[in-house]
Amino acid sequence: MISLARLLLPLGLVALSFGCASTTVTKEGKALTLLRPKNQNLERGETNKVLITIQRDGFSGPVEIELQDLPSGVRVVEKAVVPAGDTFQSFTLFAEADAEPVAHHTVTIVAKGPDGLAAEERFQIDIS
Repeated sequence: MISLARLLLPLGLVALSFGCASTTVTKEGKALTLLRPKNQNLERGETNKVLITIQRDGFSGPVEIELQDLPSGVRVVEKAVVPAGDTFQSFTLFAEADAEPVAHHTVTIVAKGPDGLAAEERFQIDIS
């Protein structure tokens, strides 16, 4: 049986080659690319999935994902890691019922690989 990751990997590589916004960092023969996720719209008291897509070169271990500067009252539900061998992972954002409405709030994503390898991208969140 073919895994979903193997089916979607070519799509991710096509996206990288056609200029989707991304950041690539290299260090000591290793490279880590982080694609910018879509902007998110959240309703207070509800959840939304954000898809984080990466590409590794020269290593295969897990990549820790950190979402910085989330709006007040918004949190990531699960542990933010792209497992070894995977190229993407969905994470659940939850906006508390009393989260302040915001428009175009910028969130920074940091993908952390081995040996201090870290790539950053940004996306925006609206809360209504």
